[in-house]
Amino acid sequence: MKHIEWLSKNPPKKRASKLEAHRETIMDLINQGYTQNQVVTYLRSVCNIKTTQPNVHKFLAKKVQVLNINKVMNAQQKEEPKGKVNLDEHFKSLI
Repeated sequence: MKHIEWLSKNPPKKRASKLEAHRETIMDLINQGYTQNQVVTYLRSVCNIKTTQPNVHKFLAKKVQVLNINKVMNAQQKEEPKGKVNLDEHFKSLI
C-alpha cells in the first residue's frame, strides 16, 4: 500500500523541451519547406531561443515517432474484436 500511496503523491516529472511551446510554428515552417537551419534562425531571431539544428532535428524526430506510435495504436484498437475471445481458437489459428 505504501508503494501506491507514494506513486499517487509523486507523479513522474517530465522534462519539457523549450521547443515544445513553439511546436506548431516549427511544424508550420517545416511543412512550408523551410530547412531546419532556417527554423533555428527563426527561433533565435523571432522567439529569442538559443537552440541548434541538431536540437530541432531531435525534436522533430520525437514528434514523428509519437505520431507513428499513435497511428499504430489506433489501427490496433480498430482491429481488436469486441467482446470475449476464445483463446484456444486464437492460439490454434497462430499455429
